[in-house]
Amino acid sequence: MNQFNPSFGELPYCILGREQVIENIKLAFENNLNDPYRTVLFSGARGIGKTVLLEKIVEISLEYGFVSVNITAGNTMIKDLFDQLFERTQHLLYEQKKIKSVSIKNFNVEFFGDDQTLGLRTRLERVLVKLNELGVGLLITIDEIYKAAHGLGEIVIAYQHYKREGRNVALMLAGLPKNVSDILSDSEETKNYTFLRRAERVVLKDIDIEEVAQLYYETFNAEKKSLTKENADFMAEITKGYPFMVQLVGYYVWRKTGDKVEKAEMLAGIEEAKERLGVLVFSASLNDISGKDTEFLLAMANFETPVATADIMKAMGVSQGYIQQYRIRLLETELIYSPTYGKLDFSIPYFKEFLLQKQ
Repeated sequence: MNQFNPSFGELPYCILGREQVIENIKLAFENNLNDPYRTVLFSGARGIGKTVLLEKIVEISLEYGFVSVNITAGNTMIKDLFDQLFERTQHLLYEQKKIKSVSIKNFNVEFFGDDQTLGLRTRLERVLVKLNELGVGLLITIDEIYKAAHGLGEIVIAYQHYKREGRNVALMLAGLPKNVSDILSDSEETKNYTFLRRAERVVLKDIDIEEVAQLYYETFNAEKKSLTKENADFMAEITKGYPFMVQLVGYYVWRKTGDKVEKAEMLAGIEEAKERLGVLVFSASLNDISGKDTEFLLAMANFETPVATADIMKAMGVSQGYIQQYRIRLLETELIYSPTYGKLDFSIPYFKEFLLQKQ
């Protein structure tokens, strides 16, 4: 069975580079209602592992006596929240005994009744009070957040009140850097999100290459697929530590090899991984930005990187103010970064090559 999973949002068997974050959240679930890691705002580029980390946190929360509601930001958030909540708490609310650990697979008893004429805060509090009486906490995870998501502000405000009341709750949110930045901005449009400015911030970054190489070496050899240390190191270098590429390379090299990882098969797997990276990450990333943003990236791709902002300005034939506007926007998306003053580079491996192929 292939030990790597390059599907977005599905939990791989091993998560690298997030051990300290996971440990902090475990301690928050176990020890203290006021622990800062009860409320966490994750941000990072597409494919950096935000959704996977949320799934891991959900898995961990069950060990500490939580039920979880796991939704994606959008127009049906509140409906999705209560649909999941009622499905996953029926059995707990029907039982009269305290429960130390929970499993979301076994809730099948009719719920006690819900008054949909009430507001979100009151409806949710009715369930939360009963859960807390049973010694059970509630974790809410919200993925792909953005400031205009219908119902997000209501959920955040309700959660803020539950925290003040000492309820056993936790809230984990994740989003692209630009969307998180928008939510945390100070404006009339974001007044319902003020509480999140005090949330614990976790910016997800790439994984150490040595950890990736060790993962490949141990995983392939443990499953009787002979992989040399040299080839494991080569595969790891190809990934550049980008979490989604780690899964892609592992997955496609695994698929193409038998009992021994030969060089030709390994290289073929790597090429297929790069192709899938373009389809699944780069194309989607370009859909998230404007045409002018894309023009900036295409101009940038024609230079050796890191490239001076002044060179991009000359290539595009625009003013410094124009360049600064789009530079700031793209830095917020984390598609690019500034390694040194006045210079820019691409954040995601092989993005430059992808852009050059589009020209």
